[in-house]
Amino acid sequence: MLPKILDRLDSERRKSFAFIYVDPFGLGDPPVIMETLRRVLERDYTELFIQLTVDGLIRVSGWLPHRYSQDEAKRKKAESFCNTLRLIIGDDRIDEFCKEWERWREGEKETKALQYYISGLTKYFLHVEYVGIPLDSARPVYYLVYTTRNDTGRRIMQGIITKAKRRGSETLERFF
Repeated sequence: MLPKILDRLDSERRKSFAFIYVDPFGLGDPPVIMETLRRVLERDYTELFIQLTVDGLIRVSGWLPHRYSQDEAKRKKAESFCNTLRLIIGDDRIDEFCKEWERWREGEKETKALQYYISGLTKYFLHVEYVGIPLDSARPVYYLVYTTRNDTGRRIMQGIITKAKRRGSETLERFF
């Protein structure tokens, strides 16, 4: 679906602004293929909102040792995930990331992997903001990562994040 939307936007004479939401490591193999994600990252007039689940990042990174597996199915799946990570983190840093992944302790894997991921996004976007959900949690379940090339967009998102942090986490009962 996303490739069709990008085709339509890119075919217009005047390039349209797009605000795109993706979950790159959700269930699937992966759900957003590398070439689609590359188109989003390289497209002008685009802001990207990523739901980066910690479990998804850990699951994907856990497949990295299988890149050299004798089992062809495992190797293909590991290579697919590796290609998606490579796109964000960068060709020049993916091997370093894989080696570091093996050395990091369990408690630090998610934060260090997040930093690699975010530093890779800065190659495409001037501004990257993120917040862990639940807010102010020592162990977030996922991160919302917002990217833009526009300083006004960055300031708006910073304001939204600050306001949400001031309000704090709300219980689900409020929504019933």
